[in-house]
Amino acid sequence: MAIWGVDSVEAANSDVRIRGSNPGEKLFDFVQRQLGEPPYFWGRYLNERPERRPSKLMDPECNYIFNQTNAQGGRVRILLVYNDITPDQCAVEGNVGYSLGKIAAQNACRLARELDVPPDVRIYADLEGWIASPSWIRGWWNAMAESEFAGIGGLYGRGVERLNVRGARTLRFQDVDPLLTGRPVPWLPARQRYLHSGWSANIPQAEDQQFDRWVLGPLLEGAPQTSLPPIYVWSNTPRRWCPTRPRIEEQFRGVGPIGAYTVIWQYYFGCFRRTRVSDDGRISHPALFDMDLATEMGYRDMWDGTT
Repeated sequence: MAIWGVDSVEAANSDVRIRGSNPGEKLFDFVQRQLGEPPYFWGRYLNERPERRPSKLMDPECNYIFNQTNAQGGRVRILLVYNDITPDQCAVEGNVGYSLGKIAAQNACRLARELDVPPDVRIYADLEGWIASPSWIRGWWNAMAESEFAGIGGLYGRGVERLNVRGARTLRFQDVDPLLTGRPVPWLPARQRYLHSGWSANIPQAEDQQFDRWVLGPLLEGAPQTSLPPIYVWSNTPRRWCPTRPRIEEQFRGVGPIGAYTVIWQYYFGCFRRTRVSDDGRISHPALFDMDLATEMGYRDMWDGTT
């Protein structure tokens, strides 16, 4: 059975001000009340992004989350993601792209150390649906491999696109399951699929008819296949807007690129939106949280509160 959790821009211990919230209610308590039980994990940013409101994970929030319990009485874990990355940066090729990817990973590791995150916790790079070059991804992987943190880190984003765009270049192939057994997914029949130009284009897809976990084509550039640890993906595919009354999913259906383990699936995006007016009069509609499912592999590498 999949393990459910949420991720948010704002802190889990921040006050919620939205229609239907209680006075002084914290975001964690709001999620628990709306979903009927507490999450098993909470995804948060290691870094600050001024344009996205105060978003950086801080020590008081860490302590707050670790003092919460899940439905089975265990400690709630923290899923770490680094998003001080731009589409332009991760698209750069060659040595410069490699350096940018490596710097991003080093910055993520530095921020994790400031929080006393223990070794063997996995950190994900937020790549959304952007075009990330093989050079950038290799830089991220190598810097993570040199660090004390888990494996070569992870990648968050749209690993596989499911579109059938009229007039677009398409290719027909059979879907395969996200756990890499090589068996077709019964709930996804073979179809015409748009060849997406995002970062997944740099990792061979199912049309290659290769199901080995090490298949990474141009990213390896001739390196021995067994030289690379398993690739972990936090997928937002298929992505669905959060309904008015979200519910906890039980079946993991996240899909990522062939050659990777899809271990987390962001299945609802933008839960409980509200209107916000900035000091300069700009109107936005930020959401409180997204909803996720994790496999045991993905859950195991989240921060459990130990140091």
